[in-house]
Amino acid sequence: MTYASTPIKPDNPAENKFFFLCQTKGCEAVINPEFPVSEKNPSPKWCRDCQSKEVRAEIGKNYAERIPKI
Repeated sequence: MTYASTPIKPDNPAENKFFFLCQTKGCEAVINPEFPVSEKNPSPKWCRDCQSKEVRAEIGKNYAERIPKI
């Protein structure tokens, strides 16, 4: 038995596409580089690496060490 296929929807140029950035200080990686999406509510906060609280803390600590204190 074969599955019914659906035609691919063309991109709508009138629809805004967004790349979401990781909100961890020092990471700021693009969360969805291959597939920009339309508005997503709520927007994702962290990339795949920053899903873990320990990793976010480590990245934040490294970021704080690199920034010069004024």
